[in-house]
Amino acid sequence: MTAPNATIRDVARLSGVSPMTVSRVINESARVSPETRHRVEQAIAQLGYVPSRLARGLSRQRTGTIAVIVPDVANPFFTLIVRAAEEVARRADYRVILCDTRADLAVEQDVVGEMLAHRVEGIVIAPVSERSRPHLRRLDRFGIPFVLIDRTVDGVDADAVLGDNRGGATQLVEHLIALGHRRIGMIV
Repeated sequence: MTAPNATIRDVARLSGVSPMTVSRVINESARVSPETRHRVEQAIAQLGYVPSRLARGLSRQRTGTIAVIVPDVANPFFTLIVRAAEEVARRADYRVILCDTRADLAVEQDVVGEMLAHRVEGIVIAPVSERSRPHLRRLDRFGIPFVLIDRTVDGVDADAVLGDNRGGATQLVEHLIALGHRRIGMIV
């Protein structure tokens, strides 16, 4: 028998213990006897109880979420970044909120404000432009760690992950020359 939306109080009532004891079992505290732990685990299974990430985050002052903010989710470059960020976040038991700004500075500013309201624990952001500076500085003032991708912004002290366009172009041209090509053009 499973109860829809079973609560920690329901588990406590069924197992004959306090909600604090149920919490200790969920958090794997050593302060619970094996017999009590077994009763609580049986009640959890019987009720189909799933601990609320939100409630857990509130009690620990953590949300377990990071935001990835990109200017165009349809761009394969950003799609790969989002996928990689999500994989790494999941391994660290974080969830990702994905935000597409459509390369619009006003949308980016709104999204940053929304992520502050969601209490994300970090942000990976590909800034729209140099004019992103005010809301990136706002993240810094609020103590939200963030990493810039694809571009830096003057006046913003942050870690950044950047491509080496010059190095890549140099390798490309050297490779073409090594293959015997002499007339090399580039369309951007």
